[in-house]
Amino acid sequence: RRPGQRHSPVLTHGVLRLETGSGQAWLSDEPLDLGRREFALLRLLLEAMPGVVIRDVVQDRLYTLDEAVSPNAL
Repeated sequence: RRPGQRHSPVLTHGVLRLETGSGQAWLSDEPLDLGRREFALLRLLLEAMPGVVIRDVVQDRLYTLDEAVSPNAL
């Protein structure tokens, strides 16, 4: 194993719960129907809390190099 910070397989904020291993999310007890990018964005934001995630980091994490990203995508 590599040393360093470990992330919990379950991220929470208030009534929002994200299970990173299964890719499932809930708001209270209601499951959320999130797409792959939506889940990745929510995970990125929860992992960065209470910090700020800049636009370039979001683009790098959500899109591959060969995908065109429109200016209004984020």
